[in-house]
Amino acid sequence: MDCPALTTVNLGANVQSVGDRALAGTGVKNLNLTASSNLAEMGDWVMVNTPLQEVQLPSSLTSLGDGAFLYDKALSSVKLGGQVSHLNDYLLAGTALAGNMDFTGVNSLGDYVLYNVSTLSVVELPATVTWIG
Repeated sequence: MDCPALTTVNLGANVQSVGDRALAGTGVKNLNLTASSNLAEMGDWVMVNTPLQEVQLPSSLTSLGDGAFLYDKALSSVKLGGQVSHLNDYLLAGTALAGNMDFTGVNSLGDYVLYNVSTLSVVELPATVTWIG
């Protein structure tokens, strides 16, 4: 946390969880965790306030905490991996998301998930979505 010199993150295949704010305030621009085949959860505010541009998450991921990418102003592309069924509160608020997000498998969106995402002009949600906060 709060280490702007940290620009690259590689997690081993055995990592199952990343805690709250673990990578907040770092210098990570691209986060590709697809090789982390046992990663199931990432905590609250895990990547808040970073220069993150692209995120690719593993298919094993089932949970992303509140505000995981809050105000990552350069973030324009997120690939969830298909197992995350609920998007927690403030997950993508204040990002530069511009339609490069696949909502496949999502059942519900928490409060303020897309708050202040002014670059997004079209949102296509799958038929599986039953609740929007």
